[in-house]
Amino acid sequence: MIATKDMLTVEELTTEFMLDHSMLIFDSFRQNFLEFPIHFSDPADLSIKLYHAPFLVFSINNSEMPKYNYLNFRAQKAFELNREDINNFLLKDSVPDQLQNNLLGFAKHIRQGSKSANYNGSYISKNGNQFRLNSAYVWALSNHNGEYHGVGWAEPLF
Repeated sequence: MIATKDMLTVEELTTEFMLDHSMLIFDSFRQNFLEFPIHFSDPADLSIKLYHAPFLVFSINNSEMPKYNYLNFRAQKAFELNREDINNFLLKDSVPDQLQNNLLGFAKHIRQGSKSANYNGSYISKNGNQFRLNSAYVWALSNHNGEYHGVGWAEPLF
């Protein structure tokens, strides 16, 4: 079980990566869908609010074997990842073996410019507990120059 001690601190949430990645999530979501449900005053405010949002948000990097590089606290709890595990959890390890190729193929499809506003999928946590995403948004994390940085997911509890 993930406890409050596993939450990232304000200092961790305001590192250069977290500030940049939170803005990337925000900007790329708006490019692909509608207005983002978080209003903020500056990048640090966005990073903190996104991490503590009442909806699930996570992303993977763009490596050959993708791994999670961002999880807000709701996602961190769903995947049962403590603070040390957040950046070491592979995408393929978050689904049963028989679904790994499907999820990797879906991520590749999104990376190639597709998006979904109605994604449904089953996942398993680090400890083997299952949870489901329903009608989630999935999109390529690309900056304004079109440089690809990964894939983002957001469960639409907003």
